[in-house]
Amino acid sequence: MKIIKSKTYTRSDGLVVELLKVYGIKENTVKYALKLIDALFIDKQDLQNADSKKIDEDPRVKAIYGPIKQKFNFSVEEMSIIWPPVHDSILSKRRNQGKILKANVTQNESTSTTLTLQVVNHNNNEQQDETGAGEQ
Repeated sequence: MKIIKSKTYTRSDGLVVELLKVYGIKENTVKYALKLIDALFIDKQDLQNADSKKIDEDPRVKAIYGPIKQKFNFSVEEMSIIWPPVHDSILSKRRNQGKILKANVTQNESTSTTLTLQVVNHNNNEQQDETGAGEQ
């Protein structure tokens, strides 16, 4: 992976993220990396749009390697040990967010269907009331 050494990253919406100013502690590097992911991706769908097979090639993922190394003064050897769990946590976050997004879509579709059925039933009941009132 080509390392990007910049201290800032400009997102596609124009927001400039100062990577080293994001809070993180050396004892919890993975959490720091996930905070960077949250800052670099515009929203959950943006992370979902990243190809999981080529996630290492995504410039936002490349952009977090350097700040992790720099912020915590890790050597190249230490990064070779630290990076695999960071990488796995990024993929895990993507999977979990995907499940949440799919659940929300399913819930919204279910709610929409229920509301449609309620409106149809309500309209049918009104028509029956009008028809019944005219027969008396």
